[in-house]
Amino acid sequence: NIADWTSVFGVHLHRRRLEVLRELLQGQFVWTALDVGCGEGYLVEIGVRYTIGIDIRPGKGVTIFASAEYLPFKDEGFDFVFAGEVLEHLDRPLKALQDWARVLKPCGTMLVSTPNGVLVGASRGNPEHKRTFAPQDIRVCLHRLGFKVVSSKGIFTGLVSGKKIFRWIKFDTVKKLLLR
Repeated sequence: NIADWTSVFGVHLHRRRLEVLRELLQGQFVWTALDVGCGEGYLVEIGVRYTIGIDIRPGKGVTIFASAEYLPFKDEGFDFVFAGEVLEHLDRPLKALQDWARVLKPCGTMLVSTPNGVLVGASRGNPEHKRTFAPQDIRVCLHRLGFKVVSSKGIFTGLVSGKKIFRWIKFDTVKKLLLR
């Protein structure tokens, strides 16, 4: 069940997400921001001032109750659209990406995060996920919508980083197999 999943993984994942989000936004000025599926409000929590948070459930960061697939906003209204761990919960993820693109200003930035579908298969992970996406799946969808993917970053939330684990592995052939 979701409560068990959240109690085991949620705290560590939340901290790591905030850390990565701060890194990605460092030095950028965001005038108007939309936090899609905001829950407790990631953007507000890291100090982005002019943020509208939408979600279908109540939460500290929710400004407007709305679906991530049908945004109640005018075209090109936001400088920044953030959807952290939302896409995998949706019935129509491509429709959602199209709508997020619609509300983004022409020179705006969209940041989308989702669990890596290569690492987290459909049978594992959060029981509320409807599908998983490999990083390449997201890049292809964004390119088809006319976006230029500037950066793609994997985050690791374990107690020991992937780099440290790789240093402990003695044989190069094992490392190559793990990377495939």
